[in-house]
Amino acid sequence: MLHEESIVARAFGYPYERPAGSFVFEAPATVRPFIPGQIPLHSRTPVLAVGSNASAVQMNRKFGCSRASEPPIPVLAAVLSDHDVVYAARISRYGAVPGSLARSPGTRLDVHIMFLTDAQRDVLDRSEGVNDDVPGYSVAEIGPQCAACEVEVSGPLRTYRATRGHLNAGGETIALSAVSAHGRTMRALDERTILSLVAENFRLTARDLVVRTVRDETFRRRVLTELARDGIPY
Repeated sequence: MLHEESIVARAFGYPYERPAGSFVFEAPATVRPFIPGQIPLHSRTPVLAVGSNASAVQMNRKFGCSRASEPPIPVLAAVLSDHDVVYAARISRYGAVPGSLARSPGTRLDVHIMFLTDAQRDVLDRSEGVNDDVPGYSVAEIGPQCAACEVEVSGPLRTYRATRGHLNAGGETIALSAVSAHGRTMRALDERTILSLVAENFRLTARDLVVRTVRDETFRRRVLTELARDGIPY
């Protein structure tokens, strides 16, 4: 069983530190600079990383133990127009309230674009719960004209949209303060504060909410149900 401190640190740390610029991820947990032209991109699927998926620690959790981690994964810094990343109306198995894209006219969001092989894309789909009986996320597409990147992206950008909508925080949709954006119009809070707001509904502290969520699947499903009931639709 995971130590309580490790459980809490992982949840509170979401969406984790990510490189500011473009990089290449190689398992296990190796990051090196991206050099244009070094890795062919045309045969890969461009996938937006707006929450934790651009952090080396999260990429290592998802790809580090999989054969799909080879070949290396190019991850390019980009700016996404007219969108922001907000808290989703769900809680993950590791106790964090994750992010999801939302339309936000005039906002320019700092994101990354992962260029994945078919096998790597399938690994990421599974990690996002796309194929679960009750999917946590569904696949959506955004036109490449919305993203400014150092290489030309010809096809649509694949992204993951939380199936239960956005977290309802007293009628507000809340952005992730850990992800920078220009022209942001929504209030932004950090993960620990959001967990504290959710925990109040269950008369718990943020710490206790996280630990119970991770250790008690029945309780986690109760939290999911209540967050989904009040979720703000797209």
